[in-house]
Amino acid sequence: MTLVLFPHFSQQRRTAKNALLSLELYHTTKKDKFNALFVESTTMSSSSTVDRFRSYYKENNLYINLHQPFEHSLRLASIIQMLLDGEPPIKVMMTALASAKCFVHFTTFGISHQMHGILKMTSYSVPVRGIVSLGHDQQSISSELIDHPEESPNLSIKVVKGNSKNWAELPHQKLIVIDGLIAFKGSVNLTQTAWRKSAYFYDALEVVTDIEKVIQLHNNYFSTVWAKLSDCGSVITIN
Repeated sequence: MTLVLFPHFSQQRRTAKNALLSLELYHTTKKDKFNALFVESTTMSSSSTVDRFRSYYKENNLYINLHQPFEHSLRLASIIQMLLDGEPPIKVMMTALASAKCFVHFTTFGISHQMHGILKMTSYSVPVRGIVSLGHDQQSISSELIDHPEESPNLSIKVVKGNSKNWAELPHQKLIVIDGLIAFKGSVNLTQTAWRKSAYFYDALEVVTDIEKVIQLHNNYFSTVWAKLSDCGSVITIN
C-alpha cells in the first residue's frame, strides 16, 4: 500500500505553508492490480490526463475531493499558533487530530488508554494508522489495541512487543503526521503524562510545518517500519 502526495503550484505552496496538494492511495495486490483512492486539491490542473484519472476513480467509487485546501492549511496553522500562544500541547495535538481531513499516521513507544480512545474517535472521521512499541511493563494494553477491530475499522495499529531478543530493533521514534501537512515529533510518547511534561520542557516536542520535512519524517520514521511490520512488505510513503 503506497500513499503518494503530490504538491501543486510551488509558489502558492510556499505562501500557503505548502498546502496545495493531491493524494493518491494505491493498494497493490500480489497480482500487481491496484485500486486507488484519489484525493485532489480543488485548484488542481484539469488536464486530459488528470480528467481520465478522475473519471476512473469516480466510476469505481474511489474518489474524494479535498475542498478548500488553502483554508484547511490556514486552519492547521492557526492550531499550531495556539502552541506558540501558550496553550497546553495536549490541547493543541487533540485539536489538530480533530481537524484532520485525509489521514493521521503515528509512531509511539507506549500509549495510554485515553490516547487510544482519542485515536479511535479520530478514525471515525479519517483513516488512522499507527505503530505502537510496548516495553515489558506496558504490554497489558496490547489486547485493547489489537482486539475489537469492528469498533473502529478505520484504525489500524501494528503492535511491537519488546523482549530480550528484539530490544535492539524495537521502534522508539515518536511522530504524528496529519494530512501530510504538519508533524509532531520529539520524545513525547502518546500518554497524557508525556504531553503535559512537554509544556514544562521535561519532554521534547517540535511541530514541523515545512512539507518537505514532513514528508521526509513520514517516509523515514513511519513508512519504513510499517513496511517491515506488514505481511507483504506493504509500504505507505509520501512523494
